[in-house]
Amino acid sequence: MDKFVKDRAEMMLFLIRLLHLIVTIYMFACLFYMTYCHVGRRHTPLLTVAYLSVLIETTVFLSFGAVCPLRLWVSHLYSPSTADILLPSELSRHITGAGMILWAIAIVTKLLGSIGALTQPRSRSIR
Repeated sequence: MDKFVKDRAEMMLFLIRLLHLIVTIYMFACLFYMTYCHVGRRHTPLLTVAYLSVLIETTVFLSFGAVCPLRLWVSHLYSPSTADILLPSELSRHITGAGMILWAIAIVTKLLGSIGALTQPRSRSIR
């Protein structure tokens, strides 16, 4: 019976790590897409989905004290030193910082686009 419980615990940890990786990739894709749209001054329904996704993720992240709830879940179920994402530990410790940098870049490009700093100057025709 102990092997069954251990196998289930390992499977649960794998699924949490996989979910965390999928959510991270999705959020990074949203942030890259937001920046792409801001620079190109595009507004698409997919951009709205990206905004809503980032808004929800940011709200959840901040409501848990700027700690990912999946990190807290793994710490609670296993131990604080257990990895919570399917990435090498050297890379995983930089995920939050990289996400915040991408988030800041997306905001800055939105602000610059709003004030017109990202628009292309009109070319003058030579007469």
